[in-house]
Amino acid sequence: MLVLRSPQEDPLSAKRVKRRVQAFVLLAIAVFVSGGLAANSLWKAAQRHSPLPATTPVRDAAVPPSPQGAAVRPSAPGVRPSKTAHRSKSPAPKRKSPSHSATPHATRSTKAAAPANSGGTSAAARAESEAVRLTNVQRAQHGCTALRVDTRLRTAARLHSADMRDRNYFDHNSLDGRSPWDRIKAAGYTVPGAENIAKGYPTAAAVLQGWMNSPGHRANILNCKLKAVGIGVAYGSGGPWWTQDFGYE
Repeated sequence: MLVLRSPQEDPLSAKRVKRRVQAFVLLAIAVFVSGGLAANSLWKAAQRHSPLPATTPVRDAAVPPSPQGAAVRPSAPGVRPSKTAHRSKSPAPKRKSPSHSATPHATRSTKAAAPANSGGTSAAARAESEAVRLTNVQRAQHGCTALRVDTRLRTAARLHSADMRDRNYFDHNSLDGRSPWDRIKAAGYTVPGAENIAKGYPTAAAVLQGWMNSPGHRANILNCKLKAVGIGVAYGSGGPWWTQDFGYE
């Protein structure tokens, strides 16, 4: 005869069921906790390999032009310059003595004359004035105010152009070690801003075109913070030499 009993009727059977239920609950908890930990680890790993984008984009850094300007000379008169040198704050390299000149000073007999029917110095003055005019034309086209001519800047520019011609070199720094700022301040102007130099351009239009074709010189000409200018040209064999000095007031 088969007899059926409920768990309550069998204490041993009730205990076994209870233990099984407890084991099942513990197993479920362990599975849940393990699953949570695994999911958290996977999420962190995904974050490391695929970081969220930054809330603020990185801005491109703007590089201002060197306040010391640059030097430019054409490969041939009227031709766009093939090489542009930008001055930096690092020490200037030692200059080699010119190999094509026996003496550092050119004699008057070797200097090329100013353009015919020019009246000598007056031709240089007219060329300087035209270079100033063309400079201001470029500034007006790009939203900058016109530069005024400062006689102190012009004096510094003229002296440097003549010095480069007479001592047969082409550089922002004079052979005696003076920088553009030294020369401009020596002329009585206390807030120099920039300098452009050029060699071999026969006319004001040609030298302005050469400067505008060069990023460093163009940046100086179109610097709207500059307020004054002085330009000096020196005619001679191998020239002309041009200097364009800028100031902040």
